[in-house]
Amino acid sequence: MRRWEATHPRPAVGYVDGKPIALQVVELDGKPVEVTTAAALGRMREAAARDGVQLENVGGFRTMEEQSRLRECYVTCSCNNCNYAEAPGHSQHQSGRALDLNARAPGVFAWLSAHAAEHGFYNTVPGEPWHWEFWATGAGQIV
Repeated sequence: MRRWEATHPRPAVGYVDGKPIALQVVELDGKPVEVTTAAALGRMREAAARDGVQLENVGGFRTMEEQSRLRECYVTCSCNNCNYAEAPGHSQHQSGRALDLNARAPGVFAWLSAHAAEHGFYNTVPGEPWHWEFWATGAGQIV
């Protein structure tokens, strides 16, 4: 089995605009990822691999507790390199759309910049080359 394939999705509570939604997540590189986003990333990883680039998921779906902790890190600048984090319930990581990828690895950001949109992924946060969201039809457009 390839690292991005999963056979046992599990339920999770996600959030869109502060409202809870039901999601299914699978493990991808040891991190939970919403199933549709995971499938799209699997296809994109295969394309990147054909070009000699290895994409790795370093952060996916977040629970309310995880998002709360990261928001506190941002507000207090006490952890997570003071990286910006949306308020709990409002992060695209909680909607199942957002992934953090290994963009600082050799060739990865350049490949993503050139090809990610072909696979429905967009870098939507200025200054965060690792943050990519799956929108399928265009950045910010509902699938």
